[in-house]
Amino acid sequence: MDFSLSPENVSAWREGHVMNDIVFNLGCCCPGQGTEEVFSYIEVIYKDGNRHYFYENQTGFDRFEKDFYDKRFTSFHEFWTTEEASEEKRDLFSFRYYVRRPEGSYTKLSLAEMDELKAKLTACCPDGHKTDRLTQFHHYDRNVNYHEEDTTI
Repeated sequence: MDFSLSPENVSAWREGHVMNDIVFNLGCCCPGQGTEEVFSYIEVIYKDGNRHYFYENQTGFDRFEKDFYDKRFTSFHEFWTTEEASEEKRDLFSFRYYVRRPEGSYTKLSLAEMDELKAKLTACCPDGHKTDRLTQFHHYDRNVNYHEEDTTI
Protein backbone atom coordinates (compact mmCIF):
# COMPACT_ATOMS: atom_id res chain seq x y z
CA MET A 1 0.00 0.00 0.00
CA ASP A 2 1.70 3.21 -1.11
CA PHE A 3 -0.49 5.70 0.73
CA SER A 4 -0.27 6.71 4.35
CA LEU A 5 -3.01 6.10 6.87
CA SER A 6 -2.60 6.23 10.63
CA PRO A 7 -5.39 3.99 11.95
CA GLU A 8 -4.84 5.17 15.52
CA ASN A 9 -5.84 8.69 14.46
CA VAL A 10 -9.06 7.62 12.71
CA SER A 11 -12.29 8.57 14.46
CA ALA A 12 -14.79 7.35 11.85
CA TRP A 13 -15.17 6.46 8.20
CA ARG A 14 -17.81 5.78 5.61
CA GLU A 15 -18.34 5.06 1.97
CA GLY A 16 -19.96 7.59 -0.32
CA HIS A 17 -21.86 6.88 -3.51
CA VAL A 18 -23.00 9.43 -6.09
CA MET A 19 -25.96 7.99 -7.97
CA ASN A 20 -27.67 9.12 -11.18
CA ASP A 21 -31.12 8.13 -12.42
CA ILE A 22 -31.08 6.79 -15.95
CA VAL A 23 -33.77 5.85 -18.44
CA PHE A 24 -33.05 2.98 -20.77
CA ASN A 25 -34.82 0.95 -23.46
CA LEU A 26 -35.80 -2.65 -22.78
CA GLY A 27 -36.45 -3.57 -26.37
CA CYS A 28 -38.54 -1.87 -28.96
CA CYS A 29 -40.69 0.53 -26.96
CA CYS A 30 -40.53 -0.40 -23.27
CA PRO A 31 -38.56 2.29 -21.46
CA GLY A 32 -37.24 1.39 -18.04
CA GLN A 33 -35.66 3.35 -15.26
CA GLY A 34 -32.70 2.55 -13.06
CA THR A 35 -29.70 4.10 -11.41
CA GLU A 36 -26.03 4.20 -12.21
CA GLU A 37 -23.20 4.89 -9.81
CA VAL A 38 -21.31 7.89 -11.12
CA PHE A 39 -18.65 7.92 -8.42
CA SER A 40 -17.77 6.30 -5.10
CA TYR A 41 -15.27 7.16 -2.39
CA ILE A 42 -14.20 6.42 1.17
CA GLU A 43 -14.28 9.32 3.62
CA VAL A 44 -11.94 9.08 6.61
CA ILE A 45 -12.64 11.36 9.56
CA TYR A 46 -9.69 11.88 11.89
CA LYS A 47 -9.83 12.57 15.61
CA ASP A 48 -8.67 16.15 15.01
CA GLY A 49 -11.73 16.74 12.79
CA ASN A 50 -9.88 16.67 9.47
CA ARG A 51 -11.30 14.61 6.63
CA HIS A 52 -9.58 12.80 3.79
CA TYR A 53 -11.16 11.23 0.74
CA PHE A 54 -9.94 8.19 -1.18
CA TYR A 55 -11.26 7.27 -4.62
CA GLU A 56 -10.42 5.00 -7.52
CA ASN A 57 -12.36 6.25 -10.57
CA GLN A 58 -10.75 9.39 -12.06
CA THR A 59 -13.39 9.70 -14.79
CA GLY A 60 -16.16 9.61 -12.17
CA PHE A 61 -14.24 12.12 -10.03
CA ASP A 62 -13.98 14.53 -12.97
CA ARG A 63 -17.66 14.10 -13.87
CA PHE A 64 -18.78 14.67 -10.26
CA GLU A 65 -16.50 17.71 -9.91
CA LYS A 66 -17.75 19.32 -13.12
CA ASP A 67 -21.39 18.79 -12.19
CA PHE A 68 -20.90 20.06 -8.65
CA TYR A 69 -19.01 23.19 -9.74
CA ASP A 70 -21.58 23.97 -12.39
CA LYS A 71 -23.65 24.92 -9.33
CA ARG A 72 -21.26 27.89 -8.91
CA PHE A 73 -20.17 27.19 -5.32
CA THR A 74 -23.70 27.73 -4.00
CA SER A 75 -24.21 24.08 -3.08
CA PHE A 76 -22.58 22.08 -0.33
CA HIS A 77 -21.16 18.57 -0.39
CA GLU A 78 -18.58 17.48 2.17
CA PHE A 79 -16.51 15.79 -0.55
CA TRP A 80 -15.81 19.15 -2.21
CA THR A 81 -16.45 21.92 0.29
CA THR A 82 -15.95 22.82 3.93
CA GLU A 83 -17.39 25.79 5.78
CA GLU A 84 -19.53 28.58 4.46
CA ALA A 85 -17.47 31.51 3.13
CA SER A 86 -20.20 34.10 2.60
CA GLU A 87 -23.82 34.69 1.78
CA GLU A 88 -25.02 36.92 -1.03
CA LYS A 89 -28.56 38.28 -0.91
CA ARG A 90 -30.34 39.33 -4.09
CA ASP A 91 -33.92 40.48 -3.71
CA LEU A 92 -35.78 37.47 -2.33
CA PHE A 93 -32.92 35.05 -3.02
CA SER A 94 -29.83 34.27 -1.04
CA PHE A 95 -26.80 32.35 -2.26
CA ARG A 96 -24.32 30.72 0.12
CA TYR A 97 -20.75 30.25 -1.04
CA TYR A 98 -18.47 27.60 0.42
CA VAL A 99 -14.71 27.01 0.65
CA ARG A 100 -13.25 24.34 -1.66
CA ARG A 101 -11.23 21.59 0.00
CA PRO A 102 -7.52 21.68 -0.86
CA GLU A 103 -6.20 19.24 -3.46
CA GLY A 104 -4.34 17.42 -0.66
CA SER A 105 -7.68 16.22 0.73
CA TYR A 106 -7.96 13.60 -2.03
CA THR A 107 -5.96 10.49 -2.81
CA LYS A 108 -6.48 8.37 -5.91
CA LEU A 109 -5.93 4.67 -5.28
CA SER A 110 -6.10 1.54 -7.36
CA LEU A 111 -9.06 -0.80 -6.92
CA ALA A 112 -6.87 -3.22 -4.93
CA GLU A 113 -5.69 -0.38 -2.68
CA MET A 114 -9.32 0.71 -2.09
CA ASP A 115 -10.17 -2.84 -1.01
CA GLU A 116 -7.11 -2.88 1.25
CA LEU A 117 -8.05 0.49 2.75
CA LYS A 118 -11.58 -0.68 3.47
CA ALA A 119 -10.28 -3.85 5.13
CA LYS A 120 -7.80 -1.84 7.20
CA LEU A 121 -10.51 0.61 8.35
CA THR A 122 -12.91 -2.22 9.17
CA ALA A 123 -10.21 -3.92 11.27
CA CYS A 124 -8.95 -0.81 13.08
CA CYS A 125 -12.28 0.83 13.87
CA PRO A 126 -15.28 -1.44 13.35
CA ASP A 127 -17.42 0.82 15.54
CA GLY A 128 -16.37 3.87 13.53
CA HIS A 129 -18.14 2.85 10.34
CA LYS A 130 -20.85 5.40 9.60
CA THR A 131 -23.87 4.88 7.39
CA ASP A 132 -23.00 5.19 3.70
CA ARG A 133 -23.52 8.64 2.19
CA LEU A 134 -25.79 8.47 -0.87
CA THR A 135 -25.84 11.55 -3.06
CA GLN A 136 -28.14 12.19 -6.00
CA PHE A 137 -26.13 13.45 -8.97
CA HIS A 138 -27.22 17.06 -9.86
CA HIS A 139 -28.85 17.56 -6.40
CA TYR A 140 -26.69 18.91 -3.60
CA ASP A 141 -27.32 20.45 -0.21
CA ARG A 142 -27.93 24.18 0.08
CA ASN A 143 -26.59 24.34 3.65
CA VAL A 144 -23.69 22.69 5.44
CA ASN A 145 -24.91 19.22 6.33
CA TYR A 146 -22.43 16.44 7.03
CA HIS A 147 -25.14 13.76 7.21
CA GLU A 148 -23.75 12.23 10.35
CA GLU A 149 -24.65 12.07 14.00
CA ASP A 150 -21.38 12.32 15.91
CA THR A 151 -17.80 11.63 14.81
CA THR A 152 -16.48 10.85 18.27
CA ILE A 153 -16.20 7.20 19.16
